[in-house]
Amino acid sequence: MKTVTALQAKPHLAGHRIDLSWQNPLAAEFEPGISLVGIQIVRRQRTFTEASDIGGDGELLADGQIVYNGAIISHFSDQNLSPQTTYYYTLFTLDSTGSIHTDLQARVACFSTQNYNLATQLYKLLPAVHQRYDTPLDAAQQVTLQTTNPALAQALDTLPPQLKNRGQLWRFLQATASPLDMMRSLAEGLPQLHQPDIVRPEFLPALAQWMGWDLDQTLPLFSQRNEVQFAPHLYRQVSTIPSLRSLVTRYTGWYTQVAEFEQQIIRTNLPAQLNIFALVAGTEPNQWHSPTNAALALGFIEDNASTTGTASTAAQLTSTASEPFVLTPGMELTITADGRVPNGVTFLPGDFVDMGAAVATEVVAVLNRTFSEVTATAVDGQIRLQSHTVGDSSALQIGQSVAALVSLEGAPRGRLSPVTDSLNHLRLFYETVTPLTEATTAAALQQLQGNPIGSIAGETATPNLQSSPYRPATPQGEIHYKSFRSGQWGEAQPLTHLSEGAAGHPTAVVLPDDRLWVAWVRYPDTASGQLEFILGQPAPPQPARLVSQKSGPYTLSPGMSLVFRVNGNRLVGVQFSGADLSQATAEAVRTVLNTQLTSVSAVAENGRLVLETPASGGDQRLELVLSLSSAAAALGFDQRNSVATGTWGDAITWQPVTATGDPGRHSDLAAVVAGDGRVWLFWSTHTGRRWSIVTAQWNSAAPPETAWSPIEPLAETAGGNREPYAILDTANRIWLFWSQRQVGSGPESWTLRRRVFDPGTTSWGPEVAVTVPPPVNSQVRDLTPQAIRLEDNNFQLFFQSNRNGGSDLWSATVIADPTNTTPIEPVAITTGPTLDSAPAPVQMPEGALWLLYRSDRSVSLSQIANRPMVALNHRIIQPNTGSTTPNSNTSQSFRRPDTGTLKRFAGANSIVLADIARIQRQRQWDDLLSYTPQKPDGGLLANDDLYTRGTIGLYLSRTIPDSPLSREKVERLKAVLENFLPINVRVVVILAPRVDIEYLYPPGEDIEERYQDQYPFVDYYSGLTDATDLDLPDWVLLLSNSIDQVSADPTDLTTLRDRTHFPPYLPPNNEPDDS
Repeated sequence: MKTVTALQAKPHLAGHRIDLSWQNPLAAEFEPGISLVGIQIVRRQRTFTEASDIGGDGELLADGQIVYNGAIISHFSDQNLSPQTTYYYTLFTLDSTGSIHTDLQARVACFSTQNYNLATQLYKLLPAVHQRYDTPLDAAQQVTLQTTNPALAQALDTLPPQLKNRGQLWRFLQATASPLDMMRSLAEGLPQLHQPDIVRPEFLPALAQWMGWDLDQTLPLFSQRNEVQFAPHLYRQVSTIPSLRSLVTRYTGWYTQVAEFEQQIIRTNLPAQLNIFALVAGTEPNQWHSPTNAALALGFIEDNASTTGTASTAAQLTSTASEPFVLTPGMELTITADGRVPNGVTFLPGDFVDMGAAVATEVVAVLNRTFSEVTATAVDGQIRLQSHTVGDSSALQIGQSVAALVSLEGAPRGRLSPVTDSLNHLRLFYETVTPLTEATTAAALQQLQGNPIGSIAGETATPNLQSSPYRPATPQGEIHYKSFRSGQWGEAQPLTHLSEGAAGHPTAVVLPDDRLWVAWVRYPDTASGQLEFILGQPAPPQPARLVSQKSGPYTLSPGMSLVFRVNGNRLVGVQFSGADLSQATAEAVRTVLNTQLTSVSAVAENGRLVLETPASGGDQRLELVLSLSSAAAALGFDQRNSVATGTWGDAITWQPVTATGDPGRHSDLAAVVAGDGRVWLFWSTHTGRRWSIVTAQWNSAAPPETAWSPIEPLAETAGGNREPYAILDTANRIWLFWSQRQVGSGPESWTLRRRVFDPGTTSWGPEVAVTVPPPVNSQVRDLTPQAIRLEDNNFQLFFQSNRNGGSDLWSATVIADPTNTTPIEPVAITTGPTLDSAPAPVQMPEGALWLLYRSDRSVSLSQIANRPMVALNHRIIQPNTGSTTPNSNTSQSFRRPDTGTLKRFAGANSIVLADIARIQRQRQWDDLLSYTPQKPDGGLLANDDLYTRGTIGLYLSRTIPDSPLSREKVERLKAVLENFLPINVRVVVILAPRVDIEYLYPPGEDIEERYQDQYPFVDYYSGLTDATDLDLPDWVLLLSNSIDQVSADPTDLTTLRDRTHFPPYLPPNNEPDDS
């Protein structure tokens, strides 16, 4: 065995000492020529020393102390120890080759006791007469004892001087009461049994058992302590995703991502919930980033976004950008260090003097406070990040945010309408829809109860289940809007309410007098659709204002003062002198304050003093510090009017809603303000057999009864025309873009068209194709066009298209010349598995080009709920009643939690075979496909049966190099998870290893053609083939969905009952009926 055996450790009765004894290994246990030459004893607290903690030269690499390192011994006394402390000893044997040996038998833990001197204290409690006559033997008595009892005299001589020179009673108590010190020490150490950090190892299983925790005693001691320490926290979060991730991390060290497969089960009437996201144009053509991507502002993008270390150096990244850094509230930076778990930080203004011109030292302070995985330093105005490790595992990866979430108020469809007024106040109008799961459930309950389903305008509900029409569960839309100011989006505000009827397809413009003009369709997607519009007057932003409760004159004394705290920054104040008090009117006080203060403005209104911040906006905050302001009461300020905040001007005063036009199937509204101030409204309307584009003008100067011009049709081709969008050029010409269905080029082929209105001739130009038409029968759909005018007067047109298979965003530059009829080859903006639609470009107040759009991409739960709940008695029992909009100027940057799970919004849609990017993500953590439930009849589920209501998936990837993924660990993990899951929840563990980098040739190695890979065979893939062979008498093979194989006879209507062709049978002219 080559290690010591029978190791024992005992606390000494005198305290502060532990005695060790053991048996050394026999010589026969070593190989011939190798012998035992020494013993090394390492003492440590809280855990044992491992062999890996001893360096090649015998030095200790970890904390602890080498208490003996020398010749062969079999016992050792460790003295001068701290009392009430458990010490962990590991004994190493050293052989003649320099190797060290140890195992579990060479470890022991022992408790060091205290010397309370209880024997002496008991002696002092004896009667004084006993203590007086308890004296040591004198010389004559010792001679007599030597004569009468030589053995006893010899034993007395061997006693230590402190015992030999005392009386018999004192020596008796010292011998019999010494164990009392050990008894008290052990009693004093009993509280340590409840402290997992310091309790002796043999008590850890008992602690775990009291909590019902199955302790894995094969783990290192520190890991066992951590399990017991954090078990109560995990029990409080039982059956939650954070608890599952914590369990997996603590047991395996693996990074966990959780998928709730219930979200991916197909349901009827569940379209995608398209939320609103944003992109910002980069410096290069067709380069788009997330507006919240701090990596772009700091210079950690593209080739400077990742690096690895070397054998002697740590991974290091230096920003390509230099201070000042243009940051905005809510920007995020994600860093993955050494291939471990990604962590992020959200920047807020509280850490910066000026967030729009942040300096390197400010950014570095935030990063070092937030991240423990890396060290940030400021170097010549740049930011340097460095890993804490060296070697091949040292790495840095800066995450690149794809898109910024704007709103979770999604809808299955609907274009976005952003507008900017003369104050550069951006507002976004959009349609939002109640999730269909609620509508479906409500409709089903009404059907079962026999109650009529709520009708829409022009339809009547019927009281029985057999009759019709019954309105199905459909989305109930409302119009909302939200404002963008100071780099952040405000709270959404409702423009219409569902109680007034469903509303959709909004469009908004800003009139020359800065009023808002908004139109929409009431009861959309029905034959009773009604056009409605409304006018609104926005309120201007306001500063933070404190208004005095008193009118002048004011009674002030010399030395009185006012002290303010502005926007949460340092204090500023003013002290009044005698000269200032000659006329203590509101005007006089105003003059004094404005003369001495620059961060506070004073105004006299109606004889009262008004204090306000120089700037306006919701981020302005003014506080009069009453405890330091002796003049506050005299000027009419107290607790009721000592704190004020500004407003963003989000409030809008709306006029009554006005309906216009006749009811019908209207959709896709778009408005533009012409050069003469008239509002041109364009929309799609269904006229009998097809969709057409029409327009009408609204004149604000005309009486209400004549404000609208007659409706004028603009596009009435046979295929159908949808989704118009209008924009002005510098010559005040109206450019109208729309989507047109192409007849004869496939059942679903849509292209973009345009027409131009010349105000000089008051006529529309011809219809012209905008983009290069797709190949025949390609079923390409170019939809939802919207454009923005560039500085060179040309237009950048954005639209949704499936030219690459999936629904992505595309762009094309349109020359602002009506005579230019050359089709444009568009370029893709977004790619990937998500469904992106309804792009809406907008020029931001600071000049950046943003692209707002809808998408069904999943959202991290950290973006859905980021407001903490109030915890009382370690339990969440009520929502946070505090302010939901803290002062952004005092908010500090914070570490963004990695929730490891996603909220899915993709709905239950059919698979598009051409969408390869979406299909390739099937059965992955971020899968957007939907599946039918597996084993719905209650059959026994296999390990690869994922899609059931009670199944969650744990996608595991390795973060620590020496913790490989293995099925053995997975099975052990499953046994642990069973105690932390509800009985109706099932866990499936899926190994998702990260991509490992394998160096075929070491860096810098001269290969000299010395390495080669040989493959024994090569397979060539020739593509998919479809062969059919049928040899049955009187049988005919009929293929479905084939244009030339139909089972219906147009002259015999009864044959239509069993037809297999889909889409429906085409008329003889081979043109589809688009009704």
